[in-house]
Amino acid sequence: MRSTIEKEGIQCDYTRRGWVQATDSDHLESLESSVRLARDSGFDDWKKISSSEAFERSEIHTSYDAEFSVGSAC
Repeated sequence: MRSTIEKEGIQCDYTRRGWVQATDSDHLESLESSVRLARDSGFDDWKKISSSEAFERSEIHTSYDAEFSVGSAC
């Protein structure tokens, strides 16, 4: 998204705030695998965040820790 805005010279208030990836108890392993793949692809700024921080950043309700990355956001 950012590159399109810059390339097209679009005037807007876009802010890259990051990407929160959360899961449920049935998919914890899938979340870890997804983050590992992202890191292997060069998105190395992923960090584990608490469920309360996930809600603050994205309004996602989860009972589990989530993962967060600024670089992976659109």
